[in-house]
Amino acid sequence: MLKIKRALISVSQKDQELLSLAKFLDELEIEIYASDGTKNFLAEKKIRATSTSELTGFSDLLGGRLKTLDAKIFAGVLARKDVQADALDLAKLQAPNFDLVVVDLYHFQEKSTLEQIDIGGASLLRAAAKNYQNSVVLSQKEQYSEFISLYSLGGGISEKARLEYAALAFKLSSDYDRAVYHYLDQTKKIKREQKEQKEQNLELICLKQVNTLRYGENPHQKAKLFQFSFSGDQEQVQENSLENFKKLQGKELSYNNWLDIDAAWNLIREFEREIPACAIIKHGSACGLALGEDLLDSYQSALDCDPVSAFGGVVVFNQTVDKELALKIKQFFLEIIVAPDFSEESSEILGAKKNLRLVTYPRVNINQSNLQGKVSSLRSVCGNGLLLQEQNTRQVLDPEELKVVTSFQPSKEDWLQLLLASRVVKHLSSNAIVVVKENRTVGIAAGQSSRLDAVRLSLEKGSDLSSGAVLASDGFFPFPDS
Repeated sequence: MLKIKRALISVSQKDQELLSLAKFLDELEIEIYASDGTKNFLAEKKIRATSTSELTGFSDLLGGRLKTLDAKIFAGVLARKDVQADALDLAKLQAPNFDLVVVDLYHFQEKSTLEQIDIGGASLLRAAAKNYQNSVVLSQKEQYSEFISLYSLGGGISEKARLEYAALAFKLSSDYDRAVYHYLDQTKKIKREQKEQKEQNLELICLKQVNTLRYGENPHQKAKLFQFSFSGDQEQVQENSLENFKKLQGKELSYNNWLDIDAAWNLIREFEREIPACAIIKHGSACGLALGEDLLDSYQSALDCDPVSAFGGVVVFNQTVDKELALKIKQFFLEIIVAPDFSEESSEILGAKKNLRLVTYPRVNINQSNLQGKVSSLRSVCGNGLLLQEQNTRQVLDPEELKVVTSFQPSKEDWLQLLLASRVVKHLSSNAIVVVKENRTVGIAAGQSSRLDAVRLSLEKGSDLSSGAVLASDGFFPFPDS
């Protein structure tokens, strides 16, 4: 257990949490050194502290840019208690040895200006974290109460706790550096450097962990959710971002849940919001989609396509879920409901099913080809390989630009149904076949190794409704055997 004899405090957040920590240290007669601003705050609260300027020989310089960057301070933070040479160096410098370092960083992420880039604080954090075997580092005010509890119970801080604090300090420093990088990346100078990197086929992908998921594709697999961005693509469409998806209620989402939500959202945004649309997703693939007079009509038609597959699936809408629709949805077992919004009444009705997840998605404009090239999809391959491609265009097929190669000419209604089928089949895994009639899917088969099997399965699911329907394939389809 490490006992604290001397502490160094230099923080930007001077609040009640800091006051509680300082009082605790003062009551234990722990000597406190503080930067000028922090020392003045503590003095107002009648807490004894020695200013770092008395140690360094200078007060804050350069408008506060330089406070703690000094050999005496960093020697006191980095010194090892079991190394005699370190003790001799401290004696030569007449520098104190710090057992506790309390530092937070300027709120750069909130203000994003050059003056909010913390230099001394970040250096102190890293130095103290490196020397965790000989000192304790607190990098966030949320840690203060825990530190007080641990110290009160054990009369010191264990090496395990010191290691955890050190790891958190380096994580904070890493996140901070990434935020600063993205800010500086906007400058013209960095833009020119990025252009040169692109010419050399270099691109930096930045990952930020959002949370740890319930489990992966199978319950025994661990999984995490990350948000990524590209150093060379700062013009990425912001509406098309993970943070705009919100879970309103229900169990935590798993790896498979996120795949289904992604598949649902990509499919439903094929359809204009003026026309009520509903799709049902199971294992990343649609098992029903319909357009209707209202959402209730489209939901029932989508469900009728394949109610067996829809059981325990994900349903997605392109308009707000209302009370009448919620009452209908409640009668069938679903894992997740995805919509741009939920009315207050529908939220109360569906909220009675505690495990049912309600997820809202961003209201971005759909069918815009200008999204192509600005949003990318990633997939890992062969261990450490990474495939990157532009997302599929949202451009809708134009019958005037299509060529009919048979003597039979589709009617206007045929074209409407064919275009609907083409929007759906685009989002299924090959080999895929979609059969559509009267603005709804009646048969879907996807992920088949044989297109012949995909045709057979989709027609079997469509049964009598397949007569007079249209059929769409996601690949070359010239053979008479199908």
